[in-house]
Amino acid sequence: MSFDAVACTPGPLTGGSSFDAGEYANASPSFEVKIGNGGVPATLYWTNDCDNVYLALVVQTQDALDPGNADGEARFFAINDSWGVFEFVHPLKSDDPEHNIQLELGDATGFFVVVQQGNGAKGNTEWPGFRVWQTFDITP
Repeated sequence: MSFDAVACTPGPLTGGSSFDAGEYANASPSFEVKIGNGGVPATLYWTNDCDNVYLALVVQTQDALDPGNADGEARFFAINDSWGVFEFVHPLKSDDPEHNIQLELGDATGFFVVVQQGNGAKGNTEWPGFRVWQTFDITP
């Protein structure tokens, strides 16, 4: 009898008030996000474990950001007086295959991020670009 065993590195600790870039396998180059009264520097981090995909958008904050700006499965917390994190965790394989992603180790997938404040698309920030996908492989 033969079998394959896969051990996954645990994903980042989420739901707290601290951020460690070393817990994420990938990072974007710094880019500008339009929040508050103009553009601020930001970096997007992403990784996965056997169960979830994790995204963290780290932004420089000029004013206090309202944690209510986070939506759905995302949340916001301040790291310190100058930086904050929008954190997102989503299952790789959910119990709703008709409406949700179904990813396995070894699959390739992609995403793009839209940051929007207020109503409408005016002032949105898209990374890596509008309908441009950042690809990544689901790895243990």
